Amino acid sequence: MSDDGAAEISEVPDDELPDLEDMWGPSIPENPAFIGGVFLSNLGPDGDDEILSQLITPESVDAFGDFSVARTMVAAEKDTGIGSLANRPEGASDVAYMKLILNMHDQLLPGTEGSLVVSGAETLARALIASLVWRPERGMWLVHSFGDYARPEEMPRTSPGEAPMIDPLAIHHELDNFG
Repeated sequence: MSDDGAAEISEVPDDELPDLEDMWGPSIPENPAFIGGVFLSNLGPDGDDEILSQLITPESVDAFGDFSVARTMVAAEKDTGIGSLANRPEGASDVAYMKLILNMHDQLLPGTEGSLVVSGAETLARALIASLVWRPERGMWLVHSFGDYARPEEMPRTSPGEAPMIDPLAIHHELDNFG
């Protein structure tokens, strides 16, 4: 964050981009960022419907259908990027949101290239949102909707306020120092 409290935007060369676990944290079902990232990445043209169908709530199967509406929403946008953090609303730790950032490079400073990195408290204006809910009966986070935010009271919550709290940075630190 800059000295004046504004979000900082910087360039990351494509050859320095992290792999999936570096981007979203550990590839475990208790990590909403990883589940959300896998879901969003499979909405692209090479996405796998079988993977998508395993990552959605039973209550949303009819709404998602064959995923063509969600894929059309993504295809209509240019230059998208997947956020690296799952945000949880206050008082609903069993709900998380992942962002598909739209027109990402339009937000870079003129004359720069690369990937967008945003640090600080400000959020990006345009994004499609994957709304996830913790489902203990499945032992994993599941996507309930895509597009706009789904408020916690609109989601099929089976463990309100109870979900694993994953700190991907702490887990990476522990894994890096293991053995």
